[in-house]
Amino acid sequence: QIDSSPSEDHLFLLLLFMSLATAQYLTEFGRQNGADEVVPLLVVSGTLAGIAIVGASASIGQNGGVLAAALGGVLVLNWPKRRFLPSATGRILSFTVLAALLCQMMLFTKAPVWSMVIILPAFFGGRLFDLWFPHDFRHSGSRAATLRPVFIGAVSAILAAAVFGVALTFSPPLDPYAG
Repeated sequence: QIDSSPSEDHLFLLLLFMSLATAQYLTEFGRQNGADEVVPLLVVSGTLAGIAIVGASASIGQNGGVLAAALGGVLVLNWPKRRFLPSATGRILSFTVLAALLCQMMLFTKAPVWSMVIILPAFFGGRLFDLWFPHDFRHSGSRAATLRPVFIGAVSAILAAAVFGVALTFSPPLDPYAG
C-alpha cells in the first residue's frame, strides 16, 4: 500500500509519524525522570494492543502487549525506588516500535487507528502533575517520587479508556462467518 498512489492512508501515516515524533521530542525536552516518559508509553502500548484485537489482528495486538510488558518490567524495577533510569535510546526504540505497530495496524486492519490521537496528551502527564501539586510536595523526596508515576499512569489510563471507547464505537462489525 505504501507504493500505491497517494491516498488518505498516506496522509494519516504522515500525521501519525509527526505526532509521535512531536510527542517524543517534547517528552525528552521537558524530562524530569525516566518514569515520566515510560509510563505513558506503557499505557499507549496496551491501548494499541486492545485496539488491534478489536481490529481483528491478533499478531499486532500481541506485539503491542509485549512492548507494554517490557516497559512494565522496567517500571517495576524502578518503582518506588529508582535503581536505573531508562535511557533515551530505549525510549526512542520504544517509540519506533510503537510507530511501526501503528503503521501496520493502519495499513492492514480495519481498526480505527485515528482514535489513538486522543491519547497523545498522556505524554504530558508529568507536566500536569507539576501544575496540580504544590512545589513543596513535588520536591519533598520519596513521597512525590512514588506518587508521580502513579498519577501519570492514572491520567494515561483515563485517556486510554476514552480511546478504547471511541475505537469500539467506530470499528466495523466483525463478520463471524468470514474466513
